[in-house]
Amino acid sequence: MISKERCAAAGCAEAGALGAAKDAVVPANYSINNTKSGHGIMAEEAQTIIDRLHGKTAEVVGRDNAKNGADRLVDGVYIQTKFYNSGKGCAAACFDSENGGMYKYIGPDGQPMPVEVPKDFRDAAVSEMRRRIAGGKVPGVSDENRADDLVRASDLTYEQSVRLCTPLTRESLLYDCAAGFARCAVLFVVSAAAALIIGLRGGKGKKQAFKNAAKSGGFVFALSYITHIICSQFARTALFKALPFPSVDKESALGQIASKIDVCMQTGAGGGYSSLAGATGRFPKMLKIYLLASVISFLVFGLTELARFILRKISGREFGLRISSIALSKLGALLFYFIAAALLAYYALLPYALNIALCAAAATIGALLARRIIIK
Repeated sequence: MISKERCAAAGCAEAGALGAAKDAVVPANYSINNTKSGHGIMAEEAQTIIDRLHGKTAEVVGRDNAKNGADRLVDGVYIQTKFYNSGKGCAAACFDSENGGMYKYIGPDGQPMPVEVPKDFRDAAVSEMRRRIAGGKVPGVSDENRADDLVRASDLTYEQSVRLCTPLTRESLLYDCAAGFARCAVLFVVSAAAALIIGLRGGKGKKQAFKNAAKSGGFVFALSYITHIICSQFARTALFKALPFPSVDKESALGQIASKIDVCMQTGAGGGYSSLAGATGRFPKMLKIYLLASVISFLVFGLTELARFILRKISGREFGLRISSIALSKLGALLFYFIAAALLAYYALLPYALNIALCAAAATIGALLARRIIIK
């Protein structure tokens, strides 16, 4: 029989697998194998992470597809992002050809939003913006020198944005490493806390309990982090796109169920309440990735037990019981994760880390309760 600490770790790792599935949807949607124009959105996501690492308050706000709305909000400033293949093209895309060629991105304060372009295209974009200002195409702006303020350089070049969409590039690997760190850090805390409580309640000394807690937390962090990177990289590949999976009609009963599952996965993974728009499109991708992530988790836990069996440290019967315990723990974790995520989605709006922590804690409890079935 697997220990309570190991069972709790399996439950927490299951929460990590669900989080990896949610996170992988963005690279899957905008990979080079899925669309030729996804590099602009990947640049928005990557630049937002870079801004946060620099201590800025940054978030992506353009996923509602509001007409002429901002793409990003950084330190209270609404920003439009353009990653065309030339500086002139980036600037020109900000003007409405159906409205006399006027600048179309106006912020809530009535001022033109800055536009963010690849850093290697900034000079050309500034030149084009100057020309447009001189032609009276930017409302409220007549000084050509304002072009320097209206055009911002991203930390990324155009080619780097393209490589964000391609598997096994330096840029995509760095993005996945950065995107998954915060989630896995929360899982470390939850897993370590669970192991510490189990150890102290089980009569182990403080030193041993803290040692086990650090070991459990480190194991879950490493497993979840590596799984996150593998899944996000795989989501960018042609093989992932080619894998067969039935589409879901949003008007069908299955579509309604898929939409609700999508909301729970978004919430449990720290995303807060998710709009149902596009949920049925995300669901097949998330399910494919979740199956991969869950299999990775099961194999890691199962191979350890297989090694014990091969080395004759446990009997065949004990091996079967341990594998059953792991499988049931994962199922219990999955059930409790979704219960917690559903409650949070429909009754509470909590910060990112707290959503992850509560759902991971629920998954851990579910795993421990499921373990009792084997004991009985």
